Amino acid sequence: MARHMSHYLSLLNLDVRRWARHANQELSTGLADAAVVLVLITDGAIAGFAERHGAFLSDRMAVHFSGNVAVAGVAGMHPLCTFGPNLYDLATYTSVPFICEAEGPPFATAFPTLPNRSFVIPGDRKPLYHAAAVLAGNVSTALWLKFFQVLEDLDIPRDAAHAYLERTCRNLIEVAPQDVLTGPVVRRDVQTVRENLRALSDDPYAAVYRAFVEALAPELARESP
Repeated sequence: MARHMSHYLSLLNLDVRRWARHANQELSTGLADAAVVLVLITDGAIAGFAERHGAFLSDRMAVHFSGNVAVAGVAGMHPLCTFGPNLYDLATYTSVPFICEAEGPPFATAFPTLPNRSFVIPGDRKPLYHAAAVLAGNVSTALWLKFFQVLEDLDIPRDAAHAYLERTCRNLIEVAPQDVLTGPVVRRDVQTVRENLRALSDDPYAAVYRAFVEALAPELARESP
């Protein structure tokens, strides 16, 4: 994410300087004139970083981008997007909303020139928000990778599924929530669900399929041993 944030701010012609712990100079020297310090490190390291550099950060705005943790003295502002190996264009970056902690400063205080939308949630609700985001983004991606692998095992190129993937995404955006889901679980097709589970019997993804059935239709799960 560090590359993406640096690139985004650079596209807006903002002054960006980077510092890493293996740098040849101290943080207080490398970022001496920084008004806002973006802490782009792993979740578990944020609190320790804030404690070690508390004196330096005390008269600056410190911001971290974790969607899961809340850290005293560091504003949490999570970009609700996925960041891959390729950098994005300006329009993509400006479309990303930020989820901020209700107990912290407003997004506009840290980034007064950024046009992004922002929303606030209580800090203690961040783990729930982040868990749902992981399910929506990472778990769905893992499922698509699984499907691509199955297709390739059947000598079908993965791009054969692109229309399915694109329409699924478009439906999520364009269709009413109650009408988006399709398939045997929605139809309560017990026989098809049983056959699907049987086909996945030796596959770790059988547990994922069963969890999906149990979450969406618990009564169907009881009929599909």
